Amino acid sequence: MTPLEDVLKGRDERAALQSRLLKGGGSRFLIQVSLNIPGFPKTIEAGDEIVAYAAVCLKEEISGFIGEETLLNGAGLCTLLVFSGTNDDAAKAKNATLRLEEETGWGRLMDLDVLTENGALKRETIGKRQRKCLLCGNDAKICAAEGSHAVSALRAEVSRLAAEFIASQKCTEPK
Repeated sequence: MTPLEDVLKGRDERAALQSRLLKGGGSRFLIQVSLNIPGFPKTIEAGDEIVAYAAVCLKEEISGFIGEETLLNGAGLCTLLVFSGTNDDAAKAKNATLRLEEETGWGRLMDLDVLTENGALKRETIGKRQRKCLLCGNDAKICAAEGSHAVSALRAEVSRLAAEFIASQKCTEPK
């Protein structure tokens, strides 16, 4: 299996787990805690520590935590946090995930998605700008689509941010 096929198979496994967790009954939403790693493999040194720490930060800030499941496959490591709550609660959770991604240097490594039965909450849905590129600050999706940066340069920045995480070990203050 090629690395790309392995990632695609891993994403399918994630989607199946997400669907199962969302159908667990009652009003609920998920937060998928994973890493934003360009290229292959979809793992980095200290990645498991970063995902676990971000999960702890989110569980401390967001009410209604029910449980979690962790999955490691070709798409990388992810932890799915399950919360009981309404769509309004999910929107508040999205704001908390954005604060973690944007207000800590190592948070840029994170890919924190809030998922409901109606799909993922997008940044634009709550009036936020698109994610910035790790290297130049432009829209990350545009840089990725255009291949604006070498994967080696992006991975070097990811490694630098992981080292920053190891040095800091701090959550942002709840707002």
